[in-house]
Amino acid sequence: MTSQLPTDPSLKHLRLQAKNILKAFSRGDSSCCGVLRHLHQFKDKPDVRILANEVSLAEVQFALAIEYGFKNWAELKKYVVERIENKNDSFVRNLTRAREIIGSKGPHENSTQSDWEKQRHGEMMRLLEMGDEGVRVMLELAKSESGKHKSLAAIFFGLTDDKRGREVLQDLMHDEVVMVRSRAIRFYAALIHPDICKGDMAFHRRATRIPEGAEIFIPCLRDSSIKIRMQSIGALSAYTGMGNSAIDSALEGLLDDTKHKIRHAAAKALACNCPSCGVVPT
Repeated sequence: MTSQLPTDPSLKHLRLQAKNILKAFSRGDSSCCGVLRHLHQFKDKPDVRILANEVSLAEVQFALAIEYGFKNWAELKKYVVERIENKNDSFVRNLTRAREIIGSKGPHENSTQSDWEKQRHGEMMRLLEMGDEGVRVMLELAKSESGKHKSLAAIFFGLTDDKRGREVLQDLMHDEVVMVRSRAIRFYAALIHPDICKGDMAFHRRATRIPEGAEIFIPCLRDSSIKIRMQSIGALSAYTGMGNSAIDSALEGLLDDTKHKIRHAAAKALACNCPSCGVVPT
């Protein structure tokens, strides 16, 4: 009976596995005997007879290869190397395709805006369904100089549960492109607190807790873009009056902002009178 190779086999892991089998043999651990019986000299031998002999690392590797259904270690090694190369080739192909589709300039002759958007959306959904390879492609696009690439990356990582997405979104919240910053803030807010944040950044009820990472919106309150500042106020509005002095103080500082729109939004978040119009915004 043979064992099944992992989905993504690694030579490093297989070499370590062989060394661990050899260590088990050296300390007299019978757990290694099942694999070692693939060696001709140990076939049908009881554990005690196997452990009373000597065995080399090369013999252990040979036995391990047979355990996985290969003729020898060289054949197993060749299979793993080719699989890794094919996986890398697949990654490059998918990265190139995503760059071309997501970074396209838009409608062209005999094309409509809806067709173009549908194609980009379809590509993103395809990458989401690809699992880790799709994440790897989007990690590369998030480092691109293209605003379109980074903007779609922000949406992508707002839709995936991959732990790497949070860090990517945090970086994109400080991107030089307003559209990228806006989408990163929107999807980061939904990522850290999906139960209170709608997709359009409207917080429809107060939070009962402040999630880890909420304070990252505070620097965005000083953004050069009014849109970004308004989004950041909206993101923090659910957490006011909950004992976080950094959040409350940052919003209170906006009551003296030069823009009435900002002062009004801050007053609404703090449930206090707007210093400009004198009413409590609702």
